[in-house]
Amino acid sequence: MSDAAMVSQEFATPTYKDRSGGLVVFGVLEILAGGFCALCVPLSVLAMAAAVAAPGDVGFTPRMMVPNMIIFGVMAVALIWLGIGSLRARRWARALWLVIGWIGLVSGVLGLVYWGAFMGDVFEHVSEIDPNVPAGFASILQIIMTGFMVIFYIVIPLVLVLFYGGRNVKATCEARDPTPRWTDRRPLPVLALSVLFFGGALCMTMMASYDFLFPWFGAFISGRAGMAATAVVCATMFYVSWGCYRLQPAAWLLGIVLVAVMGCSGVMTMVSTDLIEMYRKMGFPEQQLDMLESMQLPEGKVMGLWTGASAGLFLLYMLCTGRYFLGRGAASDEAA
Repeated sequence: MSDAAMVSQEFATPTYKDRSGGLVVFGVLEILAGGFCALCVPLSVLAMAAAVAAPGDVGFTPRMMVPNMIIFGVMAVALIWLGIGSLRARRWARALWLVIGWIGLVSGVLGLVYWGAFMGDVFEHVSEIDPNVPAGFASILQIIMTGFMVIFYIVIPLVLVLFYGGRNVKATCEARDPTPRWTDRRPLPVLALSVLFFGGALCMTMMASYDFLFPWFGAFISGRAGMAATAVVCATMFYVSWGCYRLQPAAWLLGIVLVAVMGCSGVMTMVSTDLIEMYRKMGFPEQQLDMLESMQLPEGKVMGLWTGASAGLFLLYMLCTGRYFLGRGAASDEAA
């Protein structure tokens, strides 16, 4: 064999392990999960119809199912779309799954910290709600719920991060999808920031089911005023999401201001609010309010503290991404 042929064969040999099979397996699982979420949408409609037809007070209002329907619908579309992308080993699917995995993992860790620090005492009051509850049932329920949270908030996001963040998976997607995609134009931290604000805007739309209840520096506003405030924040989040992807410094700065203002407003409102009264303004039926009150949920001050800590962590993350929007980092990334 000639030297030229040997060199050609050497360069033709893949320097990575092909992960196409893993991408197919993950894609199939993601599509199945999306199908399950899609099935939950009509089931929610049936639950709403049953609540309307049921005689008397069933402790349930149909509009409370609307946010669930929106969540399941969005998740179904996203899971199926991204699952197909994984099946086809698309670059954009790998990048988005990696971003979603990291967002889910960080959020899951924070959620478990909150759960362990503030929600443990809730289960001690289960017997007060229903005296017929067997002894030890509350502990078993707590263990089961904690187990589910660990699986869905920690294990699954961690698996996504480890798989889609792998060097061989990245190389497989680049080999099977050689054309650079829109996700390749931006660093992953910037892409994550854009996804976070886009997701936040979608979540804001669900406040329509709760009379547009909006925290406003120590009080809650609702109705038309709440709807106007929600619309402004929602539109701002969509703009920040788009602007951050475009590496616009103005959008990045506006996002910082928005998070700071919303964080301060949330803290001031939570520390001076009775949570049961908040749920009442959101339209929860009295039967559920009585149950929540008997469970002795964390006080508003605790919720305010957690709101402030979460906003502070998000602001810190945004400041860490500043190099992509300001100075040489922004210029070089935009040129690329």
